[in-house]
Amino acid sequence: MNRNVFKALTLSLIFVLSACGQTPPAEPQRVNTNPNYTTGYYSFQLVDELMATANNVRPGERVAVTSPVWLAGGLRESNLMGLQLQQELSAELHAVNLQVVEFKLTNAIRVTPEGDFALSTNYLELNETFDVDYVLVGTLLDRGSSMVVTLRMLDFGTRVVKATAQIEIPRDVVRDMVYTRGTSIVN
Repeated sequence: MNRNVFKALTLSLIFVLSACGQTPPAEPQRVNTNPNYTTGYYSFQLVDELMATANNVRPGERVAVTSPVWLAGGLRESNLMGLQLQQELSAELHAVNLQVVEFKLTNAIRVTPEGDFALSTNYLELNETFDVDYVLVGTLLDRGSSMVVTLRMLDFGTRVVKATAQIEIPRDVVRDMVYTRGTSIVN
């Protein structure tokens, strides 16, 4: 056998065998390149978990989304974070094909120099009844380093829990949300 051919075969064999002995490169880890998540990210995660735990909730059914309230506030107080979550959860539930009922819609549009308004929180301007299958309720709990948001989707007729979700939102995200009047959200 020709010496050059022998060398070429030997080198090729060494190259192939040495390649087998190496460990393959590690798969790249899925890393969050944006550590500053917004409340929208957490709303998306909450609705994703709600739908994963949903019991016989079907696309096209109607849901009313209420403001998450402070657990320690007797279930009667919310804040800007709760109001923002309510808006984002409404959008996310609509995105998963549930019909979100806007129960704050009045029967008229008020035209004023400050703007044109169709929503109200004055119960005298709102319909007393509305047709929904579910109501989304939630609580907020301040844990110091985070805020825990717990949601339950309830059958409006039977009051049976149909889906649940819970998430912790880091304090930094919560701190970014402040009232326009300068009142902080978390004590």
